Amino acid sequence: MKILKLGFLFFTLMASLTVTANEPLNFGEKASIESNVLGETRPLWIYTPDKLEENKRYNVVYLLDAGEHYFTVAGVLKSLIDNEQIPNLMLVGVETTNRPRDYFPSLSGEATTIPQQFIADKHIETNADNFVQFLKMELFPYIEKKYKTYPNKTLIGHSNAGTFALHAFYNYPDLFNNYLIVSPNAWWTPEQIKQNLSNVAKQPRNNESLYITIASEGGHFYSGVMNLAAQLEAVQPKGVNWQIKQYPTRTHMSAILPAVTEGMEALFKDMYFNVTPELAKYSGVNAVLDYYKELSKKMGYTIAVPMDTFVELAEKQIEYARKEQAISTLQVFTKHYSDHAYSHMKLAQGYESLKNYQLALGSYEKALEIATQQKREPMILDALQDMVNATKTKL
Repeated sequence: MKILKLGFLFFTLMASLTVTANEPLNFGEKASIESNVLGETRPLWIYTPDKLEENKRYNVVYLLDAGEHYFTVAGVLKSLIDNEQIPNLMLVGVETTNRPRDYFPSLSGEATTIPQQFIADKHIETNADNFVQFLKMELFPYIEKKYKTYPNKTLIGHSNAGTFALHAFYNYPDLFNNYLIVSPNAWWTPEQIKQNLSNVAKQPRNNESLYITIASEGGHFYSGVMNLAAQLEAVQPKGVNWQIKQYPTRTHMSAILPAVTEGMEALFKDMYFNVTPELAKYSGVNAVLDYYKELSKKMGYTIAVPMDTFVELAEKQIEYARKEQAISTLQVFTKHYSDHAYSHMKLAQGYESLKNYQLALGSYEKALEIATQQKREPMILDALQDMVNATKTKL
C-alpha cells in the first residue's frame, strides 16, 4: 500500500510538471522619449508595481545608466516594497547614450582634477546643465502625464552619473528630494567642493536627503568623497539630511547592490513611524496620526499611515494590557483602510481579545464581504469563512 501511495504521489507531481507551460516573465517595460533638448531619442526602462491602482499615486525613482543597472535596482526596489521597507514607488531608468556629455559639468578655466584633465586632453564635450533641462522640461512632464505621481523624486547615480547627481544637488534646488549617489567620480577639487556647499548653505533646502557611498576604489574616488564628507560636516547646510557609507570590501560595480538596498531604506526612513514600548504603554493612535500629519506638511503632499504601523501599535498595546486602546487604534485603522479586508479582520481579532464575539463576528463578516467583492484568492476566502464560522460558535 505504501508503494502504491508513493507511486500515486510521484505520478501526481510528474503530471503537474508536464502540464505546466512556459510563460515569459515580464519585469517592467521599455519606452522612449523624443528629446528636443538632447536632439535624440532617449530609451527608458520603466518598472511599476504589478497592478497600478486607479486612485493611487506613486513616488518616482529616476535611475541613470539604466542599461547597466536597471534589473539590479528594480529587483531591489521590488523586494523592499514587497517587504514594506519603503513606500510604493515606480522606477524610471534612463539609458545612457553619451556619459561625459550628459553627466559632467562644462569646463570653465583650466582643468584641475584628474577627470577634468582627461576631458580637456580628449576634447570631450560636457554639458550636464543641458541634461538637467532634459529632465525638467521633457522627462518629468512625460512621466507625470502618463502616471499618477507624487512630487517626491529620487535620483540614483553611479560613478559619472553620481557626479551628475552632485552637480544637480549643488546647482538646482528642489530638482530632486533624494539623491542616492554611488561612488561618484571626483570632478571637483576640495576648494570647489567647499564653494559649492557654501552656495548651498546660503539658500536653505526643503528637506533634501543625500545618501553617498564609496567602495574600495581608493585614489581620487576616495579622496573626493572624503572631502565632500568633511565639507558637509563643516558647512551643515540647512534642510539637508546626509549620510556617507563606505563599502571597503566592495568593488566599483559590486557596491551597487548594498548601496541601493541600504540607501533606499535610509532615504525613506521618515515614512515609517517607530512604535516604541513607551508609546504603546502610555500613548495612543493620535500620536501616529499627528506624526504623519506633520510629515505630510513637510513633504508637501499627504502621506498615508502604513497599515503595519496601525497593526504594530495595536499589538503592542494588547501586549501591555491596553486592550481598549488597541481597539481604538484598530477602529481608526478600518476608517483609513475601509476597503481592505485585512483592517476589518484585525479589528475582529481585537474584539475577540475582549471576548466581544458579536462585534468580532460583524467585522469578520465585513472582511469576508470585501474579500469576496474583490475576488481574492480562494485560500483567503476560505480562511475568512472559517473565522466567521468559529466566531459564531462562541456566541
